[in-house]
Amino acid sequence: MADFSDRESLFSNAVYFDENGFLWGSGGGGKFSLWAIFAFFGLLAILVWATIRYYHWRGASSLVPLYDEPDYDSIGGWLIVLLLLLIIIPINVFYTTMVESGFRESAWTIITIDSGVSPLIYRALLVFEFTCNTFVIFLSGYCIYLLIKRRDIFPQTFFCFLVIRVACMLIDLLLVWIFLKEPVTVLESLSALGGMSVYAVLWSLYIFNSTRVKGTFLVQSAISREQQHAGGVQQLEQ
Repeated sequence: MADFSDRESLFSNAVYFDENGFLWGSGGGGKFSLWAIFAFFGLLAILVWATIRYYHWRGASSLVPLYDEPDYDSIGGWLIVLLLLLIIIPINVFYTTMVESGFRESAWTIITIDSGVSPLIYRALLVFEFTCNTFVIFLSGYCIYLLIKRRDIFPQTFFCFLVIRVACMLIDLLLVWIFLKEPVTVLESLSALGGMSVYAVLWSLYIFNSTRVKGTFLVQSAISREQQHAGGVQQLEQ
């Protein structure tokens, strides 16, 4: 009797065409893919390790000029707004792209027809989007940490984050247009790309020109302080 009451999930398999001509199946249903979840956290672990190993302890470059002495000892002004936006970004990306799509078995088992796209190309596009979204989640979280700690590498890291996010959206848009040829998806992606580009330009101008930024993010790592001190001593000896 228990099995009979669950007969629809056990024996039924519905398929239908959406407005773009895709054939969707209910074989995976709303189930989560364990390997996709493991891949997400595994990629996050690799990004954390690589960042700590090769980047986190470095000193700031000359990409964004900073003051020699701090003018502010706390986060304030528009930086509070930026912090709130950075908190929203990983939450939004994780829910909309991972929970609703990337972690679902149905997203990886979908079959396309009459589009000239092989399953290999389609899955390659999904892997690219999955990787980019994971990187955006990681980098936005890393920027939150750097902002709160007032690290000197925050301005350059945040600027790179903006550039990378716009670049990923642009590449994804081009790939969808070339391989899938979906007018509806392309128009939606163009709108999102335009909004993200405006967002990136405005915050980049703020990062490069704000006196608040130049006088706030001056906290160095212990290693970069030692390197700077060693460089100063070497110059004095010369």
